Amino acid sequence: LMISAQNIKLVQLLAPVSQSAATAVSAELDCNGYSYATIIFMGGVMATGYTDMSITECDTSGGTFTAFSNDNGVFGLGKTSQLNVDGTASADPDGTNAVTYGFEIDLAKRKRFLQISYVAGGTCLSCMFGVLSRASIGESDVLATRGFTGLIRA
Repeated sequence: LMISAQNIKLVQLLAPVSQSAATAVSAELDCNGYSYATIIFMGGVMATGYTDMSITECDTSGGTFTAFSNDNGVFGLGKTSQLNVDGTASADPDGTNAVTYGFEIDLAKRKRFLQISYVAGGTCLSCMFGVLSRASIGESDVLATRGFTGLIRA
């Protein structure tokens, strides 16, 4: 029997890589069949950080992605009036090393595909992944279906 917290799909959006300055990066996440998405960005050694980190949406893969808003305006780090869940102002990842940023998204209000985009300000080591949860499809222990190469349970 799978515990609800285990009924997730992990999606690698950006393998750990060193991005060079002014590199624009984007990755798509297909959210079909899930109720929630969490997108996690992890920065290691960062020269000057990132700019324009935002999430957009589209009905089709590779289509024209558009910005969307939450209660505080256009959704994205460092956007005007965007707040972290603790009420502090959000900011683009700066040159601080070893940071983790996240986006939590209720997919009931969103289109099928999400895209995260950003620009590296200087040489930055980073990775990004998505966690899809509350699947409308049945539970699965098929590794590929869940986005894992290997997975063990205790």
